[in-house]
Amino acid sequence: MTQPNFASGAPGSADSIVIGGGIVGASASLALAGRGVRVLLCERGSLGAEQSSRALGWVRASGRDPRDLPLSLETRRLWQELPCDSGYRRTGLLFACKRRAELAAHEAWLASARAHGVDARMLGAAAAASLAPHLALPLAGALHAPLDGRIEPGRATRAIATLAAERGAVIAESTCVHGIDIQAGRIAGVITDHGRIRASTVVVAAGAGSAALCAQLGVALPIQIVQSFLMATTPVHGPEISVYASGVGLRRTLDGRFVLGMQHRIVLLTLQSVRWSWKFLPAWRDNFRLTRLQLGARQRCTNPWREQVWAHARELFPSLEQTSVAEEWSGAIDVTPDSLPIISSVPRVSGLYIAAGFSGGGLGTGLGAGYLAADLLAGERPRVSAAPYRLERFSGAARSPARG
Repeated sequence: MTQPNFASGAPGSADSIVIGGGIVGASASLALAGRGVRVLLCERGSLGAEQSSRALGWVRASGRDPRDLPLSLETRRLWQELPCDSGYRRTGLLFACKRRAELAAHEAWLASARAHGVDARMLGAAAAASLAPHLALPLAGALHAPLDGRIEPGRATRAIATLAAERGAVIAESTCVHGIDIQAGRIAGVITDHGRIRASTVVVAAGAGSAALCAQLGVALPIQIVQSFLMATTPVHGPEISVYASGVGLRRTLDGRFVLGMQHRIVLLTLQSVRWSWKFLPAWRDNFRLTRLQLGARQRCTNPWREQVWAHARELFPSLEQTSVAEEWSGAIDVTPDSLPIISSVPRVSGLYIAAGFSGGGLGTGLGAGYLAADLLAGERPRVSAAPYRLERFSGAARSPARG
């Protein structure tokens, strides 16, 4: 697809503007265009080039917060119906457990998840080992979700944007939105590095940049920025099923490599996030061995846990001894205090909608989240309840809007 841009005549107005060309923004654009809305997607760089392409790539319902399960299951359904090759494959996901305490935690989750129609099941040690013969871990059992899947993140985002463009959306890469224009408490458009664009509704799906954009309007999003790290191996033979074991997540790619995700993260403390830091104290306490704090928003270029994680991964999956690390990524994750995203209107700013704060799970629910944001904007009955994602659940998040 040839991406339209301002130099080739992008419109000076639209019905709705989506800020952010990750998987959530692309999905919202697709859903709105399918409703006949004149939608413009503005991405400051390239589509899917930031956190959406720096993700493990699991599409899962297993292990999700029970409040998030309806959206996770809806997302899984949408991936199966999407009329393009996004790299989505339903290969299953295995949470391998070494200790009985881990199994008990998964059993408790499954007991609460069954009410939502989740199709996961508990396996004994032998059955779990048969699904993951490449795993060298003495197993007590596992949680197996046979209908969970995987995608190729960057490829998926561009495939969705291609569909959106085919249905009439205008895609503007290399178009940075510097501010949102409001007049008399209503959205009037956005201000970009190419000029002002008029619109009556705006969806902020800018990931780590969402909080700064909304702060200009006096809307405080309780978001903290966390830097995560992944690595990919050279091609090697192995099972298709995705596995989580002893702190390492594994996904096989279409070209035969393995992508490794890890729990280690760096919390980037900025002036904007410090006001909410007390809400994140429980998470810091629970994960203090896996977390480092850093003042400022500048991300590290190197992974401080690289050698430790790579050695651990090879112990868990001995077949990785035949490979080497071919690529490494880091990404900025926008995290909320309860780890659920914000998919919500902003009552004090008419026409403003937020789809941000996915806390590292945006690839798993991003497609459904974009459609849910479009439901809210169009005033239609939401496909799943939007109540768990309302901005108002965070006391003091939305203040009076700034003047236009």
